Amino acid sequence: MRRITRILLGIVISLTIFASYLMHTASAQSSETVLSLWTRHPDDQIQPGLDAYNARLKAAGKNLRVVHTSVNHDEFVARFTEAVKVGKAPDLVAFDLVDGPRYNVMGALLDVTDRFNQLAYKDTLNKAMLHLGTWQGRVYAPPLVAIVSVLYYNRKLFQHVGLDPNKPPATWDELLADAQKLTSEGSAGFELWCGSYDWLMFSFMPYVWANGGKFLSDDGSKAMLDDPKTVETVQFFADMANKYKVTSPAGTPEGCTGDGTFRFDKGTIAMVPRASDAFGFYIQANPPSDLKIRGTDLGVTLFPGKTVGSHSAFIGGDLIAISAGSKYPDEAWNFIQFLLSAEVQNDKGFLQAGFVPVRSDLLDNPIYAADPRYKVFAQALADGYVPFTTRYHDLYAPFQVGMKAALNGEKSVADALQAANAEMQKVIDAK
Repeated sequence: MRRITRILLGIVISLTIFASYLMHTASAQSSETVLSLWTRHPDDQIQPGLDAYNARLKAAGKNLRVVHTSVNHDEFVARFTEAVKVGKAPDLVAFDLVDGPRYNVMGALLDVTDRFNQLAYKDTLNKAMLHLGTWQGRVYAPPLVAIVSVLYYNRKLFQHVGLDPNKPPATWDELLADAQKLTSEGSAGFELWCGSYDWLMFSFMPYVWANGGKFLSDDGSKAMLDDPKTVETVQFFADMANKYKVTSPAGTPEGCTGDGTFRFDKGTIAMVPRASDAFGFYIQANPPSDLKIRGTDLGVTLFPGKTVGSHSAFIGGDLIAISAGSKYPDEAWNFIQFLLSAEVQNDKGFLQAGFVPVRSDLLDNPIYAADPRYKVFAQALADGYVPFTTRYHDLYAPFQVGMKAALNGEKSVADALQAANAEMQKVIDAK
């Protein structure tokens, strides 16, 4: 879905602890038991932890091993779907949360409701994420790792134009006023991002949700991109681009673009939507020499809504499940329990990389207490939303076409969204 290249960083760091835990939960077998794990993340992120885990199990005389397969994010849905069809699905699968409904309607995942209900902390797991792993009242895929979309801003640029860096915009009016002060020749106040289907969804829809709008009904059966609150939201940001011209350097006609990260890093754009897992890049000890936004210079805030206190976020991340055909559901469930434990969810590396614990009872931790920017991530997860649909990826193209036409002034906002909505409904209704 989104550009999540380091989603399991904290889990890799923690799998050395995982080894010692699972040694006590896996029963000895006369022949080796191999659990297969598929993720959408590279082997070099996952394998070191699994190697440590497998080595410890071997040293303890346990005949259990986990083998990881990395599946390219863009190919994951097709490959997993095919594996299910031919009866060769892995024992465990960690996947983009938006695909939970798709896999559940396929019958690809094991019902873990009874196991899930025995978790002492089950009520603390993020409900929006869990909703996508639940089907007809039964739990199939608990949340694993969370990222959220937030607004990053350049505190130095705020100070430079006389704005208080400790008071980022909290409403649309404040966003526009600040962006006007921050826009000048060679620099822009605010980034509208249209560079890719998924990123546009991730970085823009929170403004719509904060305003009470939608682009899908809650059950995913109806396209709602032409909802009046959605149209109102898109109109405001189209005006920022085309009327007030604060989304690109003064005198340039860029409008809704796709290069905000580069320009933000160079200090030529003041506010840009980013994922929380980008935070780790900005606070690491050895940043690129040309990176100007880091440490206390980096501000993080929620996406402002039309009125004070109205805000939202797009919740991203992974769910984890046991495939319906796995021969080792108990061993696989032990794996899942550990990944949801405090040892992993509150691992220092996990938190510092910008991932948010999926358990609300783990948000009171030293990392979050020491830096209020992390608390913005926690608030975004609590207030955020993620669409429920079995056709999520199929909606990308009509969504982007309509949104780009609206935000770049190619059509009236109402006409662009109405046309896109009709195309989205065709996708939803297709069998």
